[in-house]
Amino acid sequence: MLFIYLIRYLAIEYCMGTLEDLVCGGYEDFTMTDQSHLPVLYQITAGLYQLHSLGIVHGNLKPSNILVSFPKGKGSKPTMKLADFGIRLAVRDEAIGLTRFRLVTTEGWMCPVDSQDPMRPSFDLFSLGCICGFIVLNGHHPFGTDPISAIKNRQPIQMSIVQGKSNSLILAFFDLITRMLKFDAKIRPSTIDALKQIIIIQQSTKSSSAH
Repeated sequence: MLFIYLIRYLAIEYCMGTLEDLVCGGYEDFTMTDQSHLPVLYQITAGLYQLHSLGIVHGNLKPSNILVSFPKGKGSKPTMKLADFGIRLAVRDEAIGLTRFRLVTTEGWMCPVDSQDPMRPSFDLFSLGCICGFIVLNGHHPFGTDPISAIKNRQPIQMSIVQGKSNSLILAFFDLITRMLKFDAKIRPSTIDALKQIIIIQQSTKSSSAH
């Protein structure tokens, strides 16, 4: 008997590293600044919106799963690539004779999961809020030094971190980040709303710098 297995995969160009490397200063030829934060945030959110518009939920969004390339060479503006999508493991439930699927994610960047199937766009929005905070706070997690415990126990984001690093960009993003990090998925913004807010912040930042 002949068995044919179809394997689907995504192929992208070679990337030099990850968003985590970029934010934490892992590139000699490029340094993140307040001016470079906005384009990076826009690219990540626009990429996530594209996935969601196609009915795809990433499921494992975190800085180490966002690849970075420099298409115009070292020192040029970076391009973000969403990679390493969340996967599901098949789990046999003998009690009911069915196979369920368990989501494989990374603690510390994912929202607490109450339902058996959390794969909805709002699931990614919580992760996006953590990533936005990580970027504008220059590598500090918005839930502090122990985000796994903080998120698991549904603790608020660490205001002291934000206050200690307050600048115009952080203040502009604070409302959006706090809304994305709501533990109630129903009141998180949609992906398109988050993208629109980032565009508004970009435009207001350009207007301010022009004066």
